[in-house]
Amino acid sequence: MGNTSRAPKRARDIYYYRQRFKNRVFEKLVSFFAKESARTGVTKKDIAVMLQKDPAQVTRWLSNPGNLTLETISDLLFALDAEAEPNRIVRFEDKKAQNY
Repeated sequence: MGNTSRAPKRARDIYYYRQRFKNRVFEKLVSFFAKESARTGVTKKDIAVMLQKDPAQVTRWLSNPGNLTLETISDLLFALDAEAEPNRIVRFEDKKAQNY
């Protein structure tokens, strides 16, 4: 995707990058929760109590990336005494070529 033209982006490419981003963020969030749970013993129920939410809602959030919003991610991390610090945005042209 090194094309920097101003041509309209294809719908399937837009969807692909949205999903890839959601999956990456979700993977980091769930991994962080697992590590914190092992380290501190915090449970999904504990998070639900802290956020005044139904425990089933917290389970849904940590089970499917489609259920997450930026607000939800922030809330979950706050309940875990953490916050996200996005570290970079990468241009396609600056990425290494794929080695197939």
